[in-house]
Amino acid sequence: MKNIITKEILDNAFTYDEFKELINYLNKSNKTTGNIQSEKNIYFTKLNTERVKRIEKTTVLNDELKKELDKIQSQFVILVIAEAWCGDVAQNIPPLKTISDYNPKIEVKIILRDDNPEIMDQFLTNGSRSIPVFY
Repeated sequence: MKNIITKEILDNAFTYDEFKELINYLNKSNKTTGNIQSEKNIYFTKLNTERVKRIEKTTVLNDELKKELDKIQSQFVILVIAEAWCGDVAQNIPPLKTISDYNPKIEVKIILRDDNPEIMDQFLTNGSRSIPVFY
């Protein structure tokens, strides 16, 4: 498989904070990310904003994980394929942010699934564009 994750893709990807800013803007505009601007997806985007706040407050890294994170010495990026309306995204991205805050060698970047179909299609789950995907 040809690697289509380029430096340009990573440079243009959202940081965690930029992704949250985008979602806050979309919430105010009664919109969401992605191709389907349905009431359902807009509702889940707003719900996920609250989920993210809760998870940010409650995520704690245990000592065993910290020991493993301390071993990481090389800079690397975790690229997440996501959409704002996805509950699994809301559950998984905040702990990654906590991990990257603990060890700055780990950077979290986020791209939108529907804006990047050529990338998403490299990571199908049983033929489906299931998210989040971590690469």
